Amino acid sequence: MNSLYFPPLERRDISEYYKAEGEFYATYNCKTNYDNTARDCKHRCVYCDAHVDECGGEHFSLDHFRPMDVFGEKFNGILKTHPFNLHLSCQKCNVLKTNDWKGCKDTENGATFLHKKGYLDRFQVDITEYLEVDRDGLIQCKNNEGPIKYMIGKMLLNRTNRVYIRKRREVKNKATHIQSMLLSKQKTLLKRWKSNQIQVDEFQKEMEALTALFDKFQSLDLLKI
Repeated sequence: MNSLYFPPLERRDISEYYKAEGEFYATYNCKTNYDNTARDCKHRCVYCDAHVDECGGEHFSLDHFRPMDVFGEKFNGILKTHPFNLHLSCQKCNVLKTNDWKGCKDTENGATFLHKKGYLDRFQVDITEYLEVDRDGLIQCKNNEGPIKYMIGKMLLNRTNRVYIRKRREVKNKATHIQSMLLSKQKTLLKRWKSNQIQVDEFQKEMEALTALFDKFQSLDLLKI
């Protein structure tokens, strides 16, 4: 799938999340936990893939992947504060998921979905094996054995704003590629001129054409979309 979407995620060594040796922060949504989780999640919502900067730059939420209403009092309450149970989520996805849990409830690291209902743990599986983003910015299920269809419906992953964000990301990526091509062409043209590989009149003609392309590209203002 296009590398613009749903990058692979991984955690660091558990010791890097401690407040003190062997001790996690008692307040799950403290700044340190947020900063660590945001970095682990590449500052994107683990569900809809929106980046913090694409949503105005305001902080996202720390989602208890295994919800507290289900797991809060189990396993000595470890999942309340364990940083590996914290995932970055935009406010909308966090509200839509709330305390929903269709996976195993008997262990602290059991299956995260059953009978095609539930959620994928982005730190345990490559989500791109289960979904893809089509040319219209819509998330599509490509593995019917997983919970993607359930997630799309439950969390409205193809809501209008998120589709717009994905399509805008595509446009900006293509615009960046075009800009790089134009700059490379300019660099090559100047190199040919300095090494006397091109006549003055031909150089001027090509430079005028290239300048016209630059002006047209800049007038579109695609990089600021």
